[in-house]
Amino acid sequence: MRGRMSLCPVIASALIFVVLSSQALAQGVPSPPNATVPANIRLVGTDAFGVADPAGQFTVVLRDLANNPVPNAIIRVELLPCSGASLCPLQGPTITAVNCNAGGLWVEGLTDVNGVWSAAIVGCAKGNPVVSPFGCARIYGKGVLLNSPRVAIADLGGCDGLGANDLGLWLGDFYTGLDFQRSDYDGSGLPGANDLSLWLTEWGSARSAVNCGGAACP
Repeated sequence: MRGRMSLCPVIASALIFVVLSSQALAQGVPSPPNATVPANIRLVGTDAFGVADPAGQFTVVLRDLANNPVPNAIIRVELLPCSGASLCPLQGPTITAVNCNAGGLWVEGLTDVNGVWSAAIVGCAKGNPVVSPFGCARIYGKGVLLNSPRVAIADLGGCDGLGANDLGLWLGDFYTGLDFQRSDYDGSGLPGANDLSLWLTEWGSARSAVNCGGAACP
């Protein structure tokens, strides 16, 4: 009997050690279910002063397995070929790295002390629109895939800021009745009247009047 009772503190200590070890391992490990990520990203232009259009701003909140914020972590947004996108080499201050070469198109930034990263990606469309049943971007936190959002693009042609040509291209996408992500600004699944309203609002604000200055990549 004494032998069994003497084992109880040992077992209890071992269980406490396992619990504490599990909690320690959970800290800092990104958890996709606990993260806050957008379902739809809109690439935008800039105003005459080079400030990215706030209409394209989105926020990622990175949390770990214990639901604690993960600070100072790299968030990467990769644009897949089906996005039909080009990036501007010059981005806003919260984007710390841009890749336009081998390895695909992506931007990166760092979460703050609360695990939060907000950004607006400056870019435009190139080539013909593509229909894809999957989101044409991937968002990673510390290398862990968090979500695959859809990608909409305000500047649909020429990478020269919003204008009549872009409106014509949007109308062309709309009249096909197909799910062209680039023209679906509200992420509803198809370009529609609300998307047209969002585009016209963005155009009227002049906050996407400039785009890449002819230096889009790739």
